[in-house]
Amino acid sequence: MKAGYRGGDIGYMPAGVLHGNPRTLKDDQYWVLTRYVMIPWNVLQDSLAPAYVLLDGTRSDPLVEVPDGFVKVYDSMDGLVLLKKLSQ
Repeated sequence: MKAGYRGGDIGYMPAGVLHGNPRTLKDDQYWVLTRYVMIPWNVLQDSLAPAYVLLDGTRSDPLVEVPDGFVKVYDSMDGLVLLKKLSQ
């Protein structure tokens, strides 16, 4: 909300999936919880397409690398990172 993005699509990407690993049951559960707490945004599973993406490394290394084409907007310091796409 501080970024002025009040609604629309937000990507949700587990760090493991970003690194090419298959999605786990826990990844699915965290995505469902994220969708619930992120209302009014539409959270897209395993997607880097929207302007903003939540990168979830809470179940892996908390020092998650930012993918090319994104900049870090917020870092919870425990593995949850909000990214913004550099060009839309």
